[in-house]
Amino acid sequence: MSEAPHSEMSTLVADLALAFHQLADKPYVLFGHSLGGLVAYEFVQRCGQFGLPQPQLLIASACRAPHLPSKRPSIHALPQAEFIDKLRELNGTPEELLSNAELIQFLIPLLRADFKIADLYRAEPSRLQCPVTVLAGMQDWDIPEASVEGWRELASGPCEIHWIPGGHFFVEHERKLVLEKINTAISQINGTATGEKQNAQIERACRVLNAS
Repeated sequence: MSEAPHSEMSTLVADLALAFHQLADKPYVLFGHSLGGLVAYEFVQRCGQFGLPQPQLLIASACRAPHLPSKRPSIHALPQAEFIDKLRELNGTPEELLSNAELIQFLIPLLRADFKIADLYRAEPSRLQCPVTVLAGMQDWDIPEASVEGWRELASGPCEIHWIPGGHFFVEHERKLVLEKINTAISQINGTATGEKQNAQIERACRVLNAS
C-alpha cells in the first residue's frame, strides 16, 4: 500500500522480473486477464533481457492482441465522476466499493495507473517463442474479434482461441468453463510428463491393491 502505482509498462515488468527470479528454476505458465494479458506478453518478450527462461505457455484472457490499438476510448485521465461512471459501466468493480467515498479515493490513483497502461500500451509486433491460448468473451464489445484474432500474428507456434459466454469479466461468471480451458491447455503442453506421472500413480495403486 505504500508503493507508488506503476503507470508505465516498462517499469512494471522490470519490477515483476525482479520478484520472479526466485521462481525461475521451475517450469511455469503465465495467465493474464485484461491488462494482465498485456503485461504477460511484455514479460515474455523481455525474459532474455532479464535472464529468465521462457514460459511453457502464455494464456491471455479478455485481452486484445498487444500490437493492435485499443478500441476503447481512453478513460484514465477523465474527471473523477466520469471515471467512476466508466468503471461502473465495465461492471468489474463492486458497487459497494464505488459507492464508498473514502475507499474509492484511495483506489482511484491505482486504477488510473492501470488504465493508463491498458489505454496506451501498444507493443512492437514480435513473435512469441511459446504456445499461446486466448480466452475471449462473446459479449466483450471492447475487444472485437479482429483484436482477438490478432494474437495469431504474434504466435510462432500453436495459438488456440476459445470464445466464452459473457462480457469482459467472464472469468467470474463462467469460472468452471475457464478453468477447464486452462487445464486442457496446460495438459496439452505437458502431456508426456502428465501421462508418465499418471502411469506411475496407477502402478503404485495396483501394487497397493495386490498387496492387500
